Amino acid sequence: MASLYNTKYFHRDLSWLRFNHRVLQEAGDARNLLYERIKFLAIFSSNLDEFFKVRVSDIRQIKNIEKPLRKKLITKPNQVLKEIRKQVHLQQEEFGRIFIGEIIPALKKENIHLIGIEDFTESQKQIAKDFFDTTLQADVLSKTYTVHENKSVFVENEALYLAALIDETQFEIVSIPSNHERFFVFPTEDNQHYITFIDDVIKFNYRLKHETPTLNYYELKLSRDAELYIEDEFSGNLMQKIKEALPKRETGQATRILLDSKTPKHFKTI
Repeated sequence: MASLYNTKYFHRDLSWLRFNHRVLQEAGDARNLLYERIKFLAIFSSNLDEFFKVRVSDIRQIKNIEKPLRKKLITKPNQVLKEIRKQVHLQQEEFGRIFIGEIIPALKKENIHLIGIEDFTESQKQIAKDFFDTTLQADVLSKTYTVHENKSVFVENEALYLAALIDETQFEIVSIPSNHERFFVFPTEDNQHYITFIDDVIKFNYRLKHETPTLNYYELKLSRDAELYIEDEFSGNLMQKIKEALPKRETGQATRILLDSKTPKHFKTI
């Protein structure tokens, strides 16, 4: 770290990442209640989303400063961004280890099972189909896009999507509706509780729709530049300036893309 900055000061954004890492450590502390540990994971993720939308966007703007002036700055944006990527990658790996290696086994001990599409029993498949037909279908179909080679679709800020390669020339993007709960709870069986992500309910039903039981859908999420760029906050109508700047938070430049770890390499380049 000392090579990035002088030894007297520590960069505030890297310091913030250390703070967020302490939130993650609370999630990994078995002395905390299981429910609290899950909440800490959610807080960590929410904090990181905001960090990329605002702080990383701010650092990237430094790169637009004229080179002679930029050279005089203590902050070196490229080095800072490189260190941020490194630290976030390590933290995300720790997040996965805590969630998969500790939280899920701890839930099982409480008779709570987080299951995926491949784990659905025949009765759960029917329940997932009925729930989709009666509750999800209208919202999901209205935000399903088929994208061909020369077409594109706008990926909304902080929205969750599923993407599948339909054939060699087109793929499908499905927006996971935000007006529904993130998890779907199946009926309890023999005092065992089964929960799945709503993503898996959608995946299962879209496999039925395409009549392709092995069709793979991969999750993706994109964060956009959400900083408010107001050139002069001391002149003119500040409220009006903020009002004009707010809509741009949803259409700003991409600052972070999260992809399902199972996404094949050839799919990432499409």
